[in-house]
Amino acid sequence: MKNRTTLSSIFLGLAMLLFSLPSAFAQNCPNTLADSGQSFPPAGGTVTITNGTYATMAVTAGNIYSFATCGGAAFDTMLDIYDDATGTGIAGNDDACGLQSTVTVQASADGTWRILLYEFFCNDDPIFGTADITATVTLPPPPPALCPDPSVLVQAPNQVGNGPGGTIAATSDANPGFQVFDDFVASSTSVSSISWWGVYVDFNAGTIPCGPGTGDDFTISYHTDGGGGPDVEIASFSVSPASGPTGIVIPIIGGLDEYGYQGTHAPVTLTVGDTYWVSVQNNSATDCFWLWSTAPPGTGAGFQIGGGGATTYDLALCLGGATDVPVPTMGEWGLIFLTLITLTFGAVFMTARRRQLAGAGGNITIGSTFRNMPFEAAAYGRILLITLGLVSLGFAIAVVAFGYSLTNADIPGILICTPVLAYLLFLLKK
Repeated sequence: MKNRTTLSSIFLGLAMLLFSLPSAFAQNCPNTLADSGQSFPPAGGTVTITNGTYATMAVTAGNIYSFATCGGAAFDTMLDIYDDATGTGIAGNDDACGLQSTVTVQASADGTWRILLYEFFCNDDPIFGTADITATVTLPPPPPALCPDPSVLVQAPNQVGNGPGGTIAATSDANPGFQVFDDFVASSTSVSSISWWGVYVDFNAGTIPCGPGTGDDFTISYHTDGGGGPDVEIASFSVSPASGPTGIVIPIIGGLDEYGYQGTHAPVTLTVGDTYWVSVQNNSATDCFWLWSTAPPGTGAGFQIGGGGATTYDLALCLGGATDVPVPTMGEWGLIFLTLITLTFGAVFMTARRRQLAGAGGNITIGSTFRNMPFEAAAYGRILLITLGLVSLGFAIAVVAFGYSLTNADIPGILICTPVLAYLLFLLKK
C-alpha cells in the first residue's frame, strides 16, 4: 500500500517547523500592563503582584538576572521582560517549572526592566489573583587571568589602529576562510599556554557588533619561519579557552566589546633564538566573525591567509613556557662537586680502615690515608669511560624527552665532576 501525503500531515509538519524555529527574542505577550508599583531590591528578592501588572528592577550591565514564579502562584503563569525606557522585548517564559515560569538573562546595559505577569495565554485578568516572583542576581564570572606565565612573549592590545593601515583587529575566522598569524622569537625552550584578545562583528548584517563571545572553540597552531611568513606546521591544537569581556569597549561601529581568552595545550618544543609563527583562528560557523585584536609594534610583521598575505601589524597575545627541566647553575655544580669530594674522602678512609682490619697494621692518619690512596690506572680508565657515557646518555635523554637546554655551566660541570664520580665508583668497586 502506497503512503499518501495528506493535507493534515502537511499542516502538522508546518506546525512542527514553526514551533522549532527560534524567535528573535522569547517574549510572548504585549507590553501593555499596568505598573504594580512594586520594585525588586537591587540584590534580588521576592515581590508579590497581581496578574495583569508588572514589577520593575534596576539592572547593571553584565549581571545575570533570573525571575521565577515556581511554587509562588496557583495559576499557569507567563513572565515577560521588557526594557522600561525603550519598550524593547528582552526575554520571556511560560512553563519552565510545571505551570510556572522562570526566565534568566544577562543585562547588556544599565537600565530598568519591566517584569510582566500574565496568566496563560496572555490573559491579564486580575481575577486569577497574585503571584510571588523571586528575583535572583548573579554577578558575571570574572574575566580569565590573562598572561599567567608570560615567559615567551607579551603583546597586550592597545585598542587603537596599528601598522601603516591603522588596523585595530584582523579577521581570523574559519567561516569566511581567514587565518591570521604573528611571528615571535623564542625566548624559552617550550610554550604551553596562550592568552589573546579579540572582538566580534556581523559583517553580513551591516557591521553590527555581535557575540557574546563565550564558549567559542579556537585552533591554535605553531609554524616554522618561511622568511616573511609561516612555513611548516609543527603543532596544532583545538582549544576551548576560558573567556569573557574585558570591560573595554572599542569606540568603532557603535562600540565593540573586547574579549579576553586564556588557554593551555601540550608543550611545544622551541629553539631559543629561532623565529616561529603562531595562529589563532575561531572555528565558528556563524556570520558573527571573530577578529584578532592588534597590539603595539613588536616585530612589525604578520600574515593573513585570505586577506592579502604579509601584513605590517602585530597581534595581541601572550605566550607562556612550560616548566623546563631544572637547569643546574654553576653554584649547583659546585654543590655536586663538593658532595662527590666528601663521599670520595669517606670512601678512601673506609678503604684504609678495611686494609687495617685485614692486617696491614699501623695507625690510620689523614696523611697516611691519602699517601696510600688506591689507584689502578687501567681499572679507573674503564670506569671513567663508562661513567662519562652514562652521564652523556642522561643529558641526551633530558634534552630529547624533557626539552632540557644545555647551559654554559653544564660542560665544565660534567668535565670536573665526572672524574671524581668515576673514582668514587672505582673505590666502591674494590
